[in-house]
Amino acid sequence: MSKKQINFFTLLILSLIIMFINIGGLSIYALDEAKNAVAAREMWESGNWIVPTFNYELRFDKPPLHYFFMMLAYELFGYGEFAARFFASLAGVSTIIMTYLFARKYFDESVAYYTGFVLVCSLHLALQFHMAVPDPFLIFFLTAASLSFYTGITDKKRRWIIICYLALGLAVLSKGPVGIALPGLSFLLYLLWTKQFTWSNIKWLQPWTGLLIVLLVAGPWYIAVYQATDGLWIEEFFFKHNVSRFSAPMEGHGGLFLITWAFVLGGMLPYGVFIPQAFIIAWKGRNNHALLFSLISAAVIILFFSISSTKLPNYTVPSYPFLAILLGYFINKITAFNWVKRTSYLISLSVFLLICLAFPIGIYLAFTEDDSLRDLAYVGWYMIPVSILGLVTFYLGFKKRYEAAIRYQGATFFVASIIFFQLAFATVDPKNPVTESLQTLDVSRGFGYYRSYNSAYSFYLSKPIQVLNKEEVASFFLENPDGYLLTRNKYFKDLAEIPGLKIIYAGKDLFESNISIVVIKE
Repeated sequence: MSKKQINFFTLLILSLIIMFINIGGLSIYALDEAKNAVAAREMWESGNWIVPTFNYELRFDKPPLHYFFMMLAYELFGYGEFAARFFASLAGVSTIIMTYLFARKYFDESVAYYTGFVLVCSLHLALQFHMAVPDPFLIFFLTAASLSFYTGITDKKRRWIIICYLALGLAVLSKGPVGIALPGLSFLLYLLWTKQFTWSNIKWLQPWTGLLIVLLVAGPWYIAVYQATDGLWIEEFFFKHNVSRFSAPMEGHGGLFLITWAFVLGGMLPYGVFIPQAFIIAWKGRNNHALLFSLISAAVIILFFSISSTKLPNYTVPSYPFLAILLGYFINKITAFNWVKRTSYLISLSVFLLICLAFPIGIYLAFTEDDSLRDLAYVGWYMIPVSILGLVTFYLGFKKRYEAAIRYQGATFFVASIIFFQLAFATVDPKNPVTESLQTLDVSRGFGYYRSYNSAYSFYLSKPIQVLNKEEVASFFLENPDGYLLTRNKYFKDLAEIPGLKIIYAGKDLFESNISIVVIKE
């Protein structure tokens, strides 16, 4: 086999391992995962491809593309965790291979391999593509649109521009207007910077045709949901979940401008410690248009979410493929040309070592501070191999064995990802209150909830959970004398005047402050 073939199949195998590891063995528990997976199930069961619902009530949060993929997976594999995550994981593998092939076309094989390896080794990227949420599809289609645009405008092949417009339409169907706004701004800035924003190029790109393609791909569903909900879904989605999220923090997810950069540096570990150097090298090498395009695309996404009032780690993940190209280019300079500013390199490597050493200790201390997880504090020691590999990496880098150090650096977080998904989180997962409580409940009985409940109950019960206000709780138990009431511990005092209510289960939600409770009437 040629070197290209070896690299391709190596990255493909590593991508498949890291993106699919234990996707069926971990519960659908996180709030967003549960709501999205349940919404897909309800659409699948009802045969309704237009109106998303959660617990059989309108859900306004996201457009439907990820629901469609999950519905297909439920049809193929049956309802469950594996099916809910299958196409998200496949999108992760596809994103890595697509970015590798792009880098191979416009750089060289070494840059391309390191680009793919950077993505394979990112624990946060693997975590994102392990989740039954819309982000994996947005990331894939934004990357596809951007790389197709560059290929088309560079090689003057219009078919790539058509693919770009199709991908933009699917990105809009994945997560709304951000699917066209971010790449559109990147395209414009790139054309302006390279002096390609000319009338002849505009005519060649046929943006009016592109707009038509985007409308034909995404428009029919938006029109259909507008008609089916008398405009309510469109109003809620665009104004609350787009404009409001940008203009004001939602659900407490605010923060300073710099927190977005912290998300990126952490999310791109193990190689995120080199992002400052990679940006500098990319800026110096901006005459390479592929490098410049990657720099602009990454910067636009990061800066956009830096000024957004709502800040979450997953928002900037679409920048990772472009950051990987910058990092792949930088790493290749180290390994192929022995190009190292030693002080800068050792500072970054020292930060990396401290992170590796902190892994087991940090997890152990965090768990000992949480009453619900204290007995699982030993999980932190599962990460000792990460610390050992971090030490080996630092030693090799200090000894100027740069290529070996780079490979061990990636292996450190690849191993961390395997330990996390297959062992560490798999050990913690059964402690979530939904899994624990359902082991003792008769799921054939009636369920209701007061004010709020853990949405994962809807995924595993697969039936309506009745919405109750304070006045309706008593009548619920009259109609369902053996039924269960789901709520939070902080709301139980509201029901004190209802006689005979008893908490039969209370459990703290993993990594959150809420305590989920199950109530019966004696």
